[in-house]
Amino acid sequence: MKRFFLSYAVATALLLSGCESTDVPASIDFPFFFLQDVDCTEAPDACVFLDDAGSAIACAGSTLYFLDYSQGYVLNSVDLGDHLSCCAASSEGGYAIAASGVQLFYISEGTYAEHDPVLLSAPAQFMLTKPFGTVIYVVCTDGSVSTISTVGDWYEISNTDTSVDSPGAAAIDEDGSALYVFDSADSTLKKLSTSGFGLLAEQEVQCPVADICTAPGGGVFAAPSELYEVWHISRSSGLHDYSVPLSGRPERLAATSDGAYLYVVLTGAGIAVVDMDGEVEAQTGSYGQPSDVVVSGSGQRALFCCPDIMKLIMVSR
Repeated sequence: MKRFFLSYAVATALLLSGCESTDVPASIDFPFFFLQDVDCTEAPDACVFLDDAGSAIACAGSTLYFLDYSQGYVLNSVDLGDHLSCCAASSEGGYAIAASGVQLFYISEGTYAEHDPVLLSAPAQFMLTKPFGTVIYVVCTDGSVSTISTVGDWYEISNTDTSVDSPGAAAIDEDGSALYVFDSADSTLKKLSTSGFGLLAEQEVQCPVADICTAPGGGVFAAPSELYEVWHISRSSGLHDYSVPLSGRPERLAATSDGAYLYVVLTGAGIAVVDMDGEVEAQTGSYGQPSDVVVSGSGQRALFCCPDIMKLIMVSR
């Protein structure tokens, strides 16, 4: 396993720069330098970067945190009054998005102005941003998909029933042509067209899928929670075409934008960074079991939601 250590000089520089390092050790077997840990008053659930080299946001209870990209400190926090289940970013930039039940909140980046929430036809489960577009797709708890316009005063364009009954995980293809949704009702991973949300393909999994993330180059990566591997689902067929072996069972995952590495939360083993052959580049249990992990589009930052230690952890490559 490759090990990366913070030198004494680097650790000292971080402390002198005002980083509030509380429980994170100075030497960690992880291919990033620690930037910042942020204490949360409630357990953090979900996080996302607003753009390739922009600030990040994270949901913790009813609070939406805005984190600085360069150093990871809190720029601002907005209490939206209700427990937030998921968050996203608008593709054109400028807005942070979070959902609670049938309310979709959007907040201006920089000014942190709250806008009137969009009322959804059904409670939100996952939010997926169409790349290079002006819509957000909301996968609702009943399996329907709401399409939200992000032009002017945001509104729900439509709510469409799909073949999904009980969504357990979801992601969007990088070209925006399809949604991939795991249906807990029949243990299948369904590929849905974003034009009408008809079923394009269906892959049987035979166990729960804990997470799905977009795969650079097309398709998605899926985390079958009872297997020691990550599956790649092909864009062309919508079916499983290869696996990345793991040393443990996956719970959460994120892919780097160059497609070279996966960041995987393993059951009982913290975070591992693996290449596409499954070789472990690094692993750490310093942050407990993160509930979410996201890597910036630039590949220079990663953010972890860590409910075990009630923190958000920002690291830098």
